[in-house]
Amino acid sequence: MSRTHRKGSFGASVGTLLSGSAGAMAIAYLAQPVLARLYSPEAFGSLDLFLSIFSLLIPVASLRYEDAMMLPERDEEALHVTWLALILMIVVSLVVALFALLIGDAVLGAGLYGWAIWLAPALFLARLGKIAEVWLTRKRRFGSLSQGQIGQAMATTAVRLAGGMKDAGVGGLIGGFFAGQGVSAMVWVGLAFNNGWQTLPGALQWKKIGAVMRRFRRFPLFSMPSSLLNALVTRLPFLVLAYYADPAAVGYFGRAFAVLAVPLSVLGGAASQVFFVDGAEAIRRGTLAALTARVYGRLVAMGLFPTLALVVAGPELMTVVFGPPWREAGVFLQILAPWLFLASVASALTRVFDIMERQRLDLASSAGLFVVQATALLVAGQTGDVYTIVWAAGIAGAVSRLAHIGLLVRIAGGGMADVLRPYGVWGLRSLPFLAVVALTYRLEPAWVGIVSAAGAGAGYLAALYFHELYSHKRNPPA
Repeated sequence: MSRTHRKGSFGASVGTLLSGSAGAMAIAYLAQPVLARLYSPEAFGSLDLFLSIFSLLIPVASLRYEDAMMLPERDEEALHVTWLALILMIVVSLVVALFALLIGDAVLGAGLYGWAIWLAPALFLARLGKIAEVWLTRKRRFGSLSQGQIGQAMATTAVRLAGGMKDAGVGGLIGGFFAGQGVSAMVWVGLAFNNGWQTLPGALQWKKIGAVMRRFRRFPLFSMPSSLLNALVTRLPFLVLAYYADPAAVGYFGRAFAVLAVPLSVLGGAASQVFFVDGAEAIRRGTLAALTARVYGRLVAMGLFPTLALVVAGPELMTVVFGPPWREAGVFLQILAPWLFLASVASALTRVFDIMERQRLDLASSAGLFVVQATALLVAGQTGDVYTIVWAAGIAGAVSRLAHIGLLVRIAGGGMADVLRPYGVWGLRSLPFLAVVALTYRLEPAWVGIVSAAGAGAGYLAALYFHELYSHKRNPPA
């Protein structure tokens, strides 16, 4: 069975993924103002600590072998890689369960007492779903992926709302996360069996699994530690705040993080999935530099205005949407927004390392990111001041991620002008819409500012749409 051929344009494929992601995100976001009033900042802080530990386990679960599923020309070999990832994921989940039973509560602390054991089944479900998701991406079944995303959002939201109304505390938040992982895993696994996994049992051939383990050994040797370091870079501020501050500070940081990082990660994740498929073909055709520049420019165009709008009006928007107790999270958001934006752009472009099989460089760059972020946070942590820690995370993260983007664009064949141009172009185009936000966000009643910001966002999206339409007419896709 040959590998599925390329179908449709990059923009259309990303749009298909985003249509489902937008529905899932709408469900989650519409519930956020209610959840913020049902759960305390301390409960959200405990959830964020749980998710931080969970995020550090994700890269280890299958040693990143699932990403190698995209590279073989034939589906038969990709199925052997699938088995390898599944076997490793089961083994690691069992090891995590054992450690959780022995020392889990001591590691997570009193705020999460009794919840450590749930790390293992959550990890199993998350990675099972991810392996199925990568297979569907290989088969270019982008429309199918949205079903799992929407199911995950609905299950997570429903359980958290129910838990909040019953005053379940952090248990309601973690229970919602677990339910969402379970639903998405079931949906994606079912779809995968309808799109090629029906032959999976016959692919359990130990010699061939051993062969793909050796062939794609760069993934566990370089990509896995690189992913782990990237997870540490993202989650280290949570851990530092948990050590030096109280759970409420972690909760404020987590809500600020989620408000921007979640939608940007949805955009970046959709672009990353399609970029991986198209990039593997583009490198064979010698068009990777052009594809990378196009993807990069679109990511900057779509994410820059909301990032700048939150820098301008973050505290007021958070106060209106989530309630007065969450204004502090809006101040954090102003500081963190540039870092979160650049991190989402870089995350999508890191597929360049896999496409070009430059995993060693991927590891080196991730180590550099970790050293910069860890040094800044540990020095700031010595002050014991929450704002100093947040500023350290924001500045170190933004500077290091911009350098990371420059490296990715460079090795794909671009230059420094390609790195900087999109910010100048879309920064200027966003100015009229930012002016609307800046002039109205403090007006009374508060909803006037919200409506004005939403209108400015809609205007910016319309300008982006017509720019894309004009660009396609001038340069129709091949």
